[in-house]
Amino acid sequence: MIYILDEAKNAECAREMLVTGDYIMPYFNGQLRIDKPPLHYFFMVIAYKIFGVSAFSARFFSAVFGALTILISFLFCRRYLGEKAGWLTALVLLSSLHYNFQMRLSVPDPYLIFFMTAAWMCFYVFLQEKVVVWIILMYLSFGLGLLTKGPIALALPILITFLFLIWSKRLKWSTIWSFQIPLGILIVLVVSLPWYWLNFKASDGLWTEGFFFKHNLQKFSDTMEGHGGFFLMPLIMVIAGLLPLGIFCIHAMFLGWKQRSNQVLLFCLSIVLGVLIFFSFSQTKLPNYTAPAYPFIAILIGFLLSKPEGMNLSLKKVKLTFGIYTIIAFALPIAVYFGLKTAKNVHDAAGVWIWFIPYLLEP
Repeated sequence: MIYILDEAKNAECAREMLVTGDYIMPYFNGQLRIDKPPLHYFFMVIAYKIFGVSAFSARFFSAVFGALTILISFLFCRRYLGEKAGWLTALVLLSSLHYNFQMRLSVPDPYLIFFMTAAWMCFYVFLQEKVVVWIILMYLSFGLGLLTKGPIALALPILITFLFLIWSKRLKWSTIWSFQIPLGILIVLVVSLPWYWLNFKASDGLWTEGFFFKHNLQKFSDTMEGHGGFFLMPLIMVIAGLLPLGIFCIHAMFLGWKQRSNQVLLFCLSIVLGVLIFFSFSQTKLPNYTAPAYPFIAILIGFLLSKPEGMNLSLKKVKLTFGIYTIIAFALPIAVYFGLKTAKNVHDAAGVWIWFIPYLLEP
């Protein structure tokens, strides 16, 4: 059964695509749905055809892409930071409350997180090894990301990688030239432009205007649907989202700064800080917005935990960290209960607080 409104709208939109055979115009209950591009609908349709129309089918490929994100994070970390750090990185994501929740929803975010993670990692591998296949895969990820959630999938990775090149003192014309930007533009356009153009023609520009202005620019410049928050809210979202091991986020970020001579740690820190700062300035703030930072803060945490003896992670600091976690763990079920109980539309679901009790046992 599907409980969340966004899930229901996405699942129904994909079902209507399946029934009508129209894969250009997304509709919900016969009305044009301008919220997101179509890639997650396409994967839901595939699952519907394989398993039948159900909540399981709508969520199936979200879980697949969630698992793939963990896999590439493990492989990337193992490649540059070692086997132990790789396994610990996977553990951070596997044990994360919000990551597991997010990757079980029929929403576009699991797909976006995978493609953004893949793009960043392909960029770094290419930068280190100069093998052309990695830069091609990066541009493919950009194009598929554009079909998943729009310009954020392209703009944010490009901005952060550019700043990383400046920070690491690797911004040179020869480096920029090696990225084969004309080829990249061609790949991105071939992957993403046909659907956007066909949709623009079919909707007479209505979908394009609504999506790009309302669901991108307006969400950044204005608080929408009550999802606001203060400047540091994205940092709190990341720490809470990666619980229980999210308690090491601050330690891990300081480690990345102290060990910034290690290029891969500097790269991961650049992405985490870039995502946090970008969405700190956004007027609309939601936990899923900062989720693309999860794999890279997980890598920093994995590396921190793989070498605690050399990272000034003293017993006193560990005890303090777990003391803070214990407070959060006790507070979480209580907050869930009273938060739902006082909400008009979902007060009957207050009983789900019991599912948060296992967090008391995690340490």
